[in-house]
Amino acid sequence: MSTTPPVITDAAPSFHDEQARRRRTYVILMVVHIVGFAASYPLYLWTPVAGVVAVVLTGVLPWVAVLLANDAGRRGGRRRGVGGTKRTLPSTAGATPSVVVVPRHDAP
Repeated sequence: MSTTPPVITDAAPSFHDEQARRRRTYVILMVVHIVGFAASYPLYLWTPVAGVVAVVLTGVLPWVAVLLANDAGRRGGRRRGVGGTKRTLPSTAGATPSVVVVPRHDAP
């Protein structure tokens, strides 16, 4: 059973939680990069094509890690602010402006 309470708000996660998620993403991808890069030499000795493919695939992981770590964050598999209902005021384009005249009662 999960100890995390369900999210019932549109509020952004706390700064600490967001930083922890970004750090975790970066570290996981960099560990995969280091392991893949280290495995590329034995693969190259086995068959050169596999070694070159491993170097190329793991070579782009630092760039991907930075992009994902600096991502704006996700909640429930969707980006915040994308899809769903927009939280904006209704458009007033083409509407006739209305003027309210309030009489002043401060005359002597």
